[in-house]
Amino acid sequence: GNPGGAGGTGTGTDPAKGSGAAAGGAAAGAGAGGAQGGGSGSTPGGAGTPGGGGSGGGDAVPSYFVGSWNYAAQFNIDQPVTVTIARSGAVRLISDSNMGHCENIAKVVSVASGGSRINIGSAAVDKSKSNSQFCGVLDASFFTKSEPSGIQHNVGPSHGEGYYYQRS
Repeated sequence: GNPGGAGGTGTGTDPAKGSGAAAGGAAAGAGAGGAQGGGSGSTPGGAGTPGGGGSGGGDAVPSYFVGSWNYAAQFNIDQPVTVTIARSGAVRLISDSNMGHCENIAKVVSVASGGSRINIGSAAVDKSKSNSQFCGVLDASFFTKSEPSGIQHNVGPSHGEGYYYQRS
């Protein structure tokens, strides 16, 4: 294993290219060095997996909140029309108005009140899905259960009790 690795580094005379001699070195070390290289190649992949596990840990999102929700009130002043909450903790807030279409994405940062509240971080604009110049970052906010079958989106004290959404 080590000789193959050393051969690879020793032959890399031109770090910009590193193709000819390095490829030869890899071929020569295919026996032990190739296996070793494969092993080290999968280690960074393995290092990425805990990241996946980390977002997997986000599936502490209570199942009550998971799904797609629509704004329920007749008059909507600048609030997202649709909210989708994934088990992974990804939250998408979709707004449509005469100013255009905006989509914001956020993450659930914590679960509180015994699972009846989820706190989300600030929601960045998803530029690939938005077509309005008026789309902006949304402040951190939270959702609470609103029995029997809805959720309440609380975006700050100036908005009273928040905004009611029902399952879509």
